[in-house]
Amino acid sequence: MATRPLTTTITAIERIAGAHRGAAVPVLHEIGLSETQGSLLWALGGSITSDLTMSEAAAALSCDASNLTLLARHLESLELAERIPDPADGRRKRLTLTDRGREVVDRMTRALGEATPLRSLTDAERATLDELLAKAVG
Repeated sequence: MATRPLTTTITAIERIAGAHRGAAVPVLHEIGLSETQGSLLWALGGSITSDLTMSEAAAALSCDASNLTLLARHLESLELAERIPDPADGRRKRLTLTDRGREVVDRMTRALGEATPLRSLTDAERATLDELLAKAVG
């Protein structure tokens, strides 16, 4: 059996990511967000509680705390997110979505849902893909 080149898989993932960026960017630009700021909003929307500590948010975006602070300030200025004290440790701050932030994440989700090549997969195929991706990212 011939082995499939890794570049084939990477290229497919990049094409899917490109389709997602293409769908999200118009929504983001309409409300004055860069792709990086949109990534932070998306990370918050994808968390179970719609909030992350500042360090968790920085890790999700692979950026340092000072960059995250600037991103968070911009989201706050647009009333998409707010920093609140962490109930478990008052020295830490959590970044949480506002109702308006949740509305924007919902708009992005709808736009991505319409544009994603993944919509052609069955539920079972997406479940398998989710398992494989979880294994790949650790």
